[in-house]
Amino acid sequence: MNKIDQQTNRARWEEHVSAWSRSGLTQSEYSRAHGLLPKTLSGWVGRVKKASGQSPEALTVLPVVVKGFGSRAGSATSMHLQHHSGWQLQLPANVPAVWLGTVLKELR
Repeated sequence: MNKIDQQTNRARWEEHVSAWSRSGLTQSEYSRAHGLLPKTLSGWVGRVKKASGQSPEALTVLPVVVKGFGSRAGSATSMHLQHHSGWQLQLPANVPAVWLGTVLKELR
Protein backbone atom coordinates (compact mmCIF):
# COMPACT_ATOMS: atom_id res chain seq x y z
CA MET A 1 0.00 0.00 0.00
CA ASN A 2 1.48 3.35 -0.99
CA LYS A 3 1.57 6.39 1.27
CA ILE A 4 -1.55 7.99 -0.26
CA ASP A 5 -3.51 4.75 0.15
CA GLN A 6 -2.30 4.48 3.75
CA GLN A 7 -3.41 8.03 4.50
CA THR A 8 -6.79 7.41 2.86
CA ASN A 9 -7.23 4.19 4.85
CA ARG A 10 -6.26 5.93 8.10
CA ALA A 11 -8.67 8.81 7.43
CA ARG A 12 -11.46 6.32 6.69
CA TRP A 13 -10.88 4.49 9.97
CA GLU A 14 -10.53 7.72 11.96
CA GLU A 15 -13.96 8.72 10.63
CA HIS A 16 -15.38 5.34 11.68
CA VAL A 17 -13.89 5.76 15.16
CA SER A 18 -15.36 9.24 15.43
CA ALA A 19 -18.77 8.10 14.15
CA TRP A 20 -18.76 5.12 16.53
CA SER A 21 -17.88 7.39 19.45
CA ARG A 22 -20.83 9.67 18.69
CA SER A 23 -23.22 6.80 17.96
CA GLY A 24 -23.84 5.53 21.49
CA LEU A 25 -23.53 1.98 20.13
CA THR A 26 -21.15 -0.71 21.31
CA GLN A 27 -18.26 -1.43 18.97
CA SER A 28 -19.92 -4.72 18.05
CA GLU A 29 -23.23 -3.02 17.21
CA TYR A 30 -21.52 -0.29 15.17
CA SER A 31 -19.37 -2.84 13.34
CA ARG A 32 -22.37 -4.99 12.48
CA ALA A 33 -24.30 -1.96 11.19
CA HIS A 34 -21.41 -0.89 8.96
CA GLY A 35 -20.12 -4.27 7.81
CA LEU A 36 -16.86 -4.01 9.78
CA LEU A 37 -14.97 -6.55 11.84
CA PRO A 38 -15.32 -5.59 15.53
CA LYS A 39 -11.71 -6.57 16.19
CA THR A 40 -10.49 -4.20 13.47
CA LEU A 41 -12.60 -1.31 14.77
CA SER A 42 -11.33 -1.96 18.29
CA GLY A 43 -7.73 -1.86 17.04
CA TRP A 44 -8.32 1.47 15.32
CA VAL A 45 -10.02 2.90 18.41
CA GLY A 46 -6.81 2.12 20.32
CA ARG A 47 -4.58 3.61 17.60
CA VAL A 48 -6.60 6.80 17.37
CA LYS A 49 -6.65 7.25 21.14
CA LYS A 50 -2.92 6.59 21.38
CA ALA A 51 -2.14 9.03 18.54
CA SER A 52 -4.24 11.74 20.19
CA GLY A 53 -2.59 11.22 23.57
CA GLN A 54 -5.82 10.09 25.23
CA SER A 55 -5.43 7.69 28.07
CA PRO A 56 -7.21 4.34 27.79
CA GLU A 57 -10.75 4.31 29.12
CA ALA A 58 -10.75 3.46 32.79
CA LEU A 59 -12.81 0.53 33.93
CA THR A 60 -15.35 1.20 36.62
CA VAL A 61 -16.43 -1.52 38.98
CA LEU A 62 -20.12 -1.27 39.75
CA PRO A 63 -22.12 -3.10 42.39
CA VAL A 64 -23.98 -6.05 40.94
CA VAL A 65 -27.09 -7.75 42.22
CA VAL A 66 -27.31 -11.41 41.24
CA LYS A 67 -30.82 -12.73 40.87
CA GLY A 68 -31.59 -16.40 40.58
CA PHE A 69 -34.07 -18.06 38.29
CA GLY A 70 -36.72 -19.72 40.46
CA SER A 71 -35.49 -22.90 42.09
CA ARG A 72 -32.21 -22.75 40.15
CA ALA A 73 -30.94 -19.76 42.14
CA GLY A 74 -27.25 -20.09 42.88
CA SER A 75 -26.71 -22.88 40.36
CA ALA A 76 -25.18 -20.74 37.60
CA THR A 77 -22.31 -22.45 35.81
CA SER A 78 -20.82 -19.32 34.28
CA MET A 79 -20.82 -15.54 34.48
CA HIS A 80 -20.85 -13.17 31.56
CA LEU A 81 -19.35 -9.66 31.72
CA GLN A 82 -19.86 -7.15 28.91
CA HIS A 83 -18.37 -3.68 28.56
CA HIS A 84 -20.29 -0.94 26.75
CA SER A 85 -17.49 -0.77 24.16
CA GLY A 86 -18.35 -4.30 23.10
CA TRP A 87 -15.84 -6.63 24.72
CA GLN A 88 -17.23 -9.62 26.54
CA LEU A 89 -15.81 -12.05 29.05
CA GLN A 90 -17.40 -15.37 29.97
CA LEU A 91 -15.99 -17.17 33.00
CA PRO A 92 -16.90 -20.12 35.20
CA ALA A 93 -19.14 -19.03 38.08
CA ASN A 94 -16.62 -20.30 40.64
CA VAL A 95 -13.77 -17.97 39.58
CA PRO A 96 -12.09 -16.57 42.72
CA ALA A 97 -13.02 -12.91 43.27
CA VAL A 98 -9.37 -11.98 43.87
CA TRP A 99 -8.36 -13.40 40.48
CA LEU A 100 -11.23 -11.62 38.72
CA GLY A 101 -10.25 -8.35 40.43
CA THR A 102 -6.68 -8.77 39.19
CA VAL A 103 -7.86 -9.43 35.62
CA LEU A 104 -10.14 -6.38 35.63
CA LYS A 105 -7.34 -4.21 37.03
CA GLU A 106 -5.02 -5.32 34.20
CA LEU A 107 -7.66 -4.44 31.57
CA ARG A 108 -7.45 -0.73 32.47
